[in-house]
Amino acid sequence: MGRATCDQLESLSKQFPYPDQRCYVFTRSLAPEDPNVEFVREDVSSFVAKLKRQQGKSIWPVGGAGLADDFLQAGLIDEFIVSTVPVLLGKGIPLFHSPVPELSLEFKDVRRHGQIAQFHHAVRF
Repeated sequence: MGRATCDQLESLSKQFPYPDQRCYVFTRSLAPEDPNVEFVREDVSSFVAKLKRQQGKSIWPVGGAGLADDFLQAGLIDEFIVSTVPVLLGKGIPLFHSPVPELSLEFKDVRRHGQIAQFHHAVRF
């Protein structure tokens, strides 16, 4: 996940929301010790290449536009799960910062989690 997302989690929940997952936080700054996460200070492409050589399943980036841009520009996203929260922000927060390459998506699912709607699409290759 991105550093800003990790910092925000502390204000949203008293418990870490992913206790059964290995969690890496991409950051450009110094990071404090945290028993729930491992801080990463390398580019997304090289780090993901290392992860793919290990045993495990999916890699699930959680974060905002900065982290999404890094994964998208590196061609590392094959599915999108985008959650919307029912709050109008006025100016809003962009989902991506950089120009997005054109991708064909296939609708997979939509789920409701309380007031949050979660949309699931797969990238068509």
